[in-house]
Amino acid sequence: MINIPQKPSVSYLVTLGIPFAFIFSIFSFSRIGFNLQDFKDNLENRAIVTEPLFNPKWRWAWENTSEALLETIQIAILASIIGCAFALPLAFYASRATNLNKYSYFIYKSFLNLVRTIPDLFWDPCQFGKPLLVRDGHGRVDL
Repeated sequence: MINIPQKPSVSYLVTLGIPFAFIFSIFSFSRIGFNLQDFKDNLENRAIVTEPLFNPKWRWAWENTSEALLETIQIAILASIIGCAFALPLAFYASRATNLNKYSYFIYKSFLNLVRTIPDLFWDPCQFGKPLLVRDGHGRVDL
């Protein structure tokens, strides 16, 4: 016989959260002056917003972004080639099978470990600091 666990009971958060969200929505609608009849009357204007979404100007997009897209692809290919040119010899030097000198092996292995930790050193502080950044109107970013 298979023991099937019992279905968990409904959380109090759900029991209290759904009515609270409904009451809060009604309160918000009353504060901003939401009217269902006005919403129905203006529903015909939705094409102003949705038409450009479903029928974009592809010619304009291609004319204005094709050079930048091609340059981005070229940079990615060149960076991959340069990265492989540096990484392949370092990988051989950092391998015990191809580098029998233990001091040289230790130096190359330590260097690769250092390089591997650099993204972790910078990524987490950048993620933490994003809410602290304030952009002023001139393109500068201040803390």
